[in-house]
Amino acid sequence: MSRSDDDGRLYREYPWLYDAVARPRPGEFAHYHRLALAAGGAVLEPACGSGRLLAPLREAGLEVWGCDGEPAMVAAAAARLAGGQGSPHHLAVQALAELHLPVRAGLVMLPLDALRLCPDDAALLALLARCRKHLRPGGTLAGDLYLPASRDDMSGHCGPFAHPDGGTTRLTANWQVQGEWDVEVSHIVTLTSDGRQVDARSTERYRRIPLTRLLDALAQAGFGPPRLWAGFGGRAWHEGDTWVAFAAQRV
Repeated sequence: MSRSDDDGRLYREYPWLYDAVARPRPGEFAHYHRLALAAGGAVLEPACGSGRLLAPLREAGLEVWGCDGEPAMVAAAAARLAGGQGSPHHLAVQALAELHLPVRAGLVMLPLDALRLCPDDAALLALLARCRKHLRPGGTLAGDLYLPASRDDMSGHCGPFAHPDGGTTRLTANWQVQGEWDVEVSHIVTLTSDGRQVDARSTERYRRIPLTRLLDALAQAGFGPPRLWAGFGGRAWHEGDTWVAFAAQRV
């Protein structure tokens, strides 16, 4: 799928708005915290965004590592982690396709649809292989993602949010299914403190990954059979659930 100048604009130019949109989900922190404690050692999050999970994990006493391909997101994560207390933390500007850090973690986590950013099967396999290299023997790879489902196109609104430079910002998101992609087009409208209206557009593309493809890719990348949950509440995943959380050990 071809890319445009609008792709990823939300993350490049509106990192503060990302936090307002990617809010903590019920049970999310507790889920990844439990997995981190069970795995032991450091926690690595590629595509860490603004550090929304790394910060509380660090405050809970875990050494955390994170990277993201957008410098603005890494700067936001650095500011968040610098303001807290806890164990050591390490951040780097690295895209998923560039993952290479000097750590062998107990847990590598890919929450919030991070795997769906891989443009094709080769990229998915390569990312899983890089994650495996960053795990110590017996370490755990965990993540969560929405599975393909038949649905109509959707739209949603959020805001207004206070803009850091004054004024307010609203966001309207429209989701469309385009072949094997879910395409999210966000219209961002800012009313500045001096009364001007500034319009922007951001496009995010998430590849639709069936569960069978995920399971095959995990096995090919050197992971054991994963545990599967229908989200973060502990209920086992069943056929028909459209959201899956998974955890697989390096073998």
